[in-house]
This record gives sequence, C-alpha cells and structure tokens, in this order.
Amino acid sequence: MFITAGRTPINLAKVTTAGSRHDTLLVITVTAEVDLFVNNHALTDEQLDATLTIHSRESLVLIPAEMATRLERFIIIVDRIRT
Repeated sequence: MFITAGRTPINLAKVTTAGSRHDTLLVITVTAEVDLFVNNHALTDEQLDATLTIHSRESLVLIPAEMATRLERFIIIVDRIRT
C-alpha cells in the first residue's frame, strides 16, 4: 500500500446533516508544546474557560491536536468543553 496524501486511507461513514445550523465552529488547536489556540488566537487555560462560557453548549467544536500531544492533556480539554 502506498500512502501519497500523507494519511492512512480509510473508509469513512457518509455524512448527512440534520438541518442547517447557525452555530459558530469553535476550533481549539492543541500543540505538542501544550499551547492552546482558539480560532487561531493563542490563549491560556484560564482564557479558554472564559471563551467557552460565551459560546453555546450546542456549538460545534473541532479539536485538532498534534500527534505528540499527551492524551491526558487532550482529555482535560475535552472535559472542560463538556462542563
């Protein structure tokens, strides 16, 4: 098997939508150096908490994380989003 696109080829489920959503996508990026970025703006952990309080709990959240990010750090961030 040759990987030419830089990712492992997998079969993903087909996506359907439940209707149009008007929520803002919140992108929380985690680097291997434990830096946080929300929508490309660097934030501290405390600023992340403040940012999460102004967004609806129903907002869509995407968390791209570097492969070298510790799983524990990733889980802490997910827990903060869910609370």
